[in-house]
Amino acid sequence: MKLFKTLVVVILLVVGAATLSGCNTVKGIGNDIYSAGETTQDWINGSQADGGY
Repeated sequence: MKLFKTLVVVILLVVGAATLSGCNTVKGIGNDIYSAGETTQDWINGSQADGGY
């Protein structure tokens, strides 16, 4: 169980570091968040148009 918790922490740290390294500025973070929101809206609107699949 301790190994599992350690693995989860390591994965979260790697993902966090990768995310932060991709956004070098506050503006970059804002652009990434905006892009994620747009993608989510497109996905939701697309899934409603085809019956939720």
